[in-house]
Formats: sequence, C-alpha cells, structure tokens
Amino acid sequence: MSKTNRLLKKNQLSKLVNRFSKSYVIEEMEKNLRQAKSTELLVTNIDDNAVIKSAVIPNDVLKNIADSINKNGLTNPLIVRPKKNYYEIVFGRKRLIAMKKYKIYKAPARIINVSDEEMLFMLLADNREQRDANIIETALVLKELSEKYNYNQTTLAELAHQSRSQITNILRLLNLPKWIIDDISIGKLSYGHAKAIASLPDSSIEELVSKIYEEGLSVREIENLAKKKHAKGNQDTSVILLNKFKCEVDNKDKTLVISFTSNKEKDKFLENISKK
Repeated sequence: MSKTNRLLKKNQLSKLVNRFSKSYVIEEMEKNLRQAKSTELLVTNIDDNAVIKSAVIPNDVLKNIADSINKNGLTNPLIVRPKKNYYEIVFGRKRLIAMKKYKIYKAPARIINVSDEEMLFMLLADNREQRDANIIETALVLKELSEKYNYNQTTLAELAHQSRSQITNILRLLNLPKWIIDDISIGKLSYGHAKAIASLPDSSIEELVSKIYEEGLSVREIENLAKKKHAKGNQDTSVILLNKFKCEVDNKDKTLVISFTSNKEKDKFLENISKK
C-alpha cells in the first residue's frame, strides 16, 4: 500500500471513529435505517450475527418475545445486511432467534449495505445505549475490533464511552471458562462478580462462583475474597523464587522486585527465564 493510500485509509478510519463515538449517533442511525429498503424475508434466510452468535440468550426472554410477536406481530423490522447467499442479522438478534426457535417463519426487514467494520461500530454504539445490553456481546465486538482491525484500547474506550481500564475488564471476561461466560450472558452471574474474579486461575474462579451461587455473596465480598486469592498467589510465587534462587523478593500488587546475592545467581535466573 502506498503512503498516500495509507494516509487516506487512516483519515477514513478517523472519520468513522469520530462519527460512531458521538452520543447522538443512534438517532442518526435510526434515521438512516428508516430510509433503508424494506421487504419481507423468511427467517430461515437470515443467519445469526457471526461476531456475537456465541452470546447466549435466556430461554425465558426468547419465549416472551415469541409470545409478543404472535400476539401483536413484529412492529419493528429486523435490520439485516446481504451476504453471499443469505442475510446476516445486524439489529434484532433476540427477535430473530426467538422466531426461529418458536417457528415464526416470516419477518419484515430492512436491508442495509455496510462493511464488516462499520457493522461492528453499529453494534457497539447500539449496545452502549441499551440498559439491558449483553456485556458478552460487547466484549465480542471489542475483541473483533482489536484483533481483526488493530484498534487500540484508547480508541475502543472512546467508541464504547468507557475508560481504558473498563475495556480491559470487559475483554478479560472472554478468558473465563465457557460455562461462566454463558452464565454472564444470560444474567445469572453479574458483570461486577465476573470482573472481580476474571484474573484468577480457573480453579479459584470456579470455587468463588460456587460461593456466589450457594451463599449469595455480594460483589464487595467476592472482591475481598479475590484479593486474598491474589495475595496468596503472590506469596506462593515468592516462596518458589526463594527456594530456587538465592535472592530477596518484594512481591506487591503489580510489581515484582528480585535482588540477588551475586551476579552468578542473577545469571542463573535469567538463563531459566530464557528457556521458557
């Protein structure tokens, strides 16, 4: 890619980020969507969204949506975009999944032509405005923007109207065991609880989740237990280092200072590290 083309792409992306970071972008999107072509589609011709399809929707929510559609019809059309031989859902995912599950075959839909990247921006903007937004969907969109399009956390924070630390916390949820991610997605485990335990080892995570479910522990109580787990883990690391090397260890929250008794011990430590 030439220098001119790289500069052009950077400017285009800057405009895109600037547009979707605005607080009024949802109103603008809704206005444009009303002008999109409307038609009736078979729901079997509409696929789930490829990026967020792993985010689970509670069965009771799907049942309520289906009951409402059967009683009142689908008042708001689905928003889809054309793919090769089918359509992909952009907005209205819960309604689509409910219609497929409960065999409602046709739906009014508006068809829009947007790129993969712009669709991700649209999903992120929509999620940040919804009180009942699925945090796992948000995490999946952020991950896609980060890994596929190389957006840094500063830009993601601007788009999501969050701090950088919040972006880190949201993305960290996707490192949790799959069954816990599903529990977060259906609202069984709160974001606050999940955030408190996300950086712990899997064994500790499962132990604390069991305590949450069995004892009804609050977010504050879980945060305190997680801190103790972290502290114990730090102590264990210090003991390992002290037993293996002649050194002094100062192991704090985000800092590890190791002082060796000789250059020979330091070299021995560095040699072990380089083998990893």
